[in-house]
Amino acid sequence: MIERYSYPEMRTLWEPENKYRKWLEVELLVAEGWAEIGRLPADAAARLRANGDRMLGPDFDFRAVVERMLELEAMPPASCPSPASR
Repeated sequence: MIERYSYPEMRTLWEPENKYRKWLEVELLVAEGWAEIGRLPADAAARLRANGDRMLGPDFDFRAVVERMLELEAMPPASCPSPASR
């Protein structure tokens, strides 16, 4: 966003932290929906909701997350690490 052409309200909407907060909210709502239909334990969804905001604290490295996401997206599906291997 070009600073001189944008209003403060618009800049706030497009700040990286706001974008990640919106993404987090969507993921939390999905987890809660999965808990309602039994695909995820209800206590796991509750723990995600209770602790999710910690991921957006002042020491959270947005750049590292984005870089890792881009790195994983560039990998062929067969070579992506499975959650169990972490």
